[in-house]
Amino acid sequence: MSLRLTCSKPAFAALAALTLTSLARPVFAQVDLIVAGEDATTFKGHIYRYSSTGVFKGFFTSGGPALDGPSSMVKGPDGNVYVLSGSDTVYRYNGTTGHYIDTFIPSGTAGLTEAKNIAFGPDGNLYIAANASGNGGVNSEGGQVLRFNGSTGAFINTFIATDAGGTGTSRLDEAMSLAFGKDGNLYVGNDARQLDPNFNNAYNVLRFNASTGAFVDTLVPNNDHGLYDPNALVFGPDGNLYVSNEGNSTFPSTNSNILRYNPTTGLYVDTFVTDNSGGLAEPYGTIFGADGNFYVTSTDTGQVKRYDGTTGSFVDTFVNSGNLADPKALLFVTASAPSTPEPGSLALLASLGLTGVGLLARRRRRTN
Repeated sequence: MSLRLTCSKPAFAALAALTLTSLARPVFAQVDLIVAGEDATTFKGHIYRYSSTGVFKGFFTSGGPALDGPSSMVKGPDGNVYVLSGSDTVYRYNGTTGHYIDTFIPSGTAGLTEAKNIAFGPDGNLYIAANASGNGGVNSEGGQVLRFNGSTGAFINTFIATDAGGTGTSRLDEAMSLAFGKDGNLYVGNDARQLDPNFNNAYNVLRFNASTGAFVDTLVPNNDHGLYDPNALVFGPDGNLYVSNEGNSTFPSTNSNILRYNPTTGLYVDTFVTDNSGGLAEPYGTIFGADGNFYVTSTDTGQVKRYDGTTGSFVDTFVNSGNLADPKALLFVTASAPSTPEPGSLALLASLGLTGVGLLARRRRRTN
């Protein structure tokens, strides 16, 4: 027996048009969004997985020690996912399956404490924004950036020491967030309230040489445009620096938003995501997606908001399921299952009868 497929000329023309249209479209790898957060009922830490449409697909990680309030995660040069747990520990997971590999940096290594953020540098090593306990007043909080071998997790050095920087509150006091720029600098979100004699708000972004750790300048001055708790720094496709502003409901009151700065001139560009846009409350994690949109965790509402990556206008609440609470870090990974064909393609295939008999299959008896 052999199988011969035939179809009418109009159907064949439509199918050819569909094929050409599909080939003309840009092809993106299918990805899932993973979110570091906690269960709203049990308060246990988890890494949640969501489809490209925001549908909850279960937990990304499996095996290994329990996560305790995960606050940061990053994909390493080896393709694996590194997660900073609230226990001041960095765990490593397979970047595709989420299976636990090892405890990459154990708690307390090189005095690691009050870790806030992790990032891989251009040298392939892992950098951690960490802090020691301060005594209040004009005493330093103990902010520092520690460097660890990106392959073994072994401690290398204190890359940026406590109080490094300029004068007054332009010194590293509480390291909150990290981002490496293409200009060869390391940008650090800083809480310098402890350095103010009157304990006034003093939130800024400092810049250091990414090779030597030497102080360069204060890119974003204290409380610029209401800056409060810069928990996330990310460079956008336009080359600008996007700074999350958690906002503060007490005096002086500020709103939750995303500020944009030119890293070359240090000038404020605009408030990219406007005050509380789409119900945004206490942004913490930020990331640009392959779809060109900008994703932001809204920790106070347990959601992930999506914004137009060019205009900053609100698109939708992308994540609002999975019993998620206190979401912080965001990362895109390979999708856990193949995606279904586009609805438009399915409709056309159905109209051609490809789901039934539009392409007529006929058996032809073999002759001897």
